[in-house]
Amino acid sequence: MAKEGYAVKEVTTTEDQVTRFRLDIQERIRMRIREAIEAVFQEELAEELGSDPYERSEQRRGYRNGFEDRIVTTEAGTRQLDSQRPDRLRGWNDIGISQ
Repeated sequence: MAKEGYAVKEVTTTEDQVTRFRLDIQERIRMRIREAIEAVFQEELAEELGSDPYERSEQRRGYRNGFEDRIVTTEAGTRQLDSQRPDRLRGWNDIGISQ
């Protein structure tokens, strides 16, 4: 219902526009999920290494050494993610992420 004094414009949406909108929303959700998973990988790696990227620390137990692809399967499907690879790290497999 239009309020008095306001103009109302009818808008029609095609089925193609609705489909594109849904696909766009799904892709944005996938991107956010990917970002969240990659952030978890970074946090776990920082915890295991004892320091953040580029941080100098007496507690450092290893170094980052490039990136590697990891395959992650979720309800949204299987995705390939980039994650930093540890170098000279003891116990990396002990935290549940295999190389």
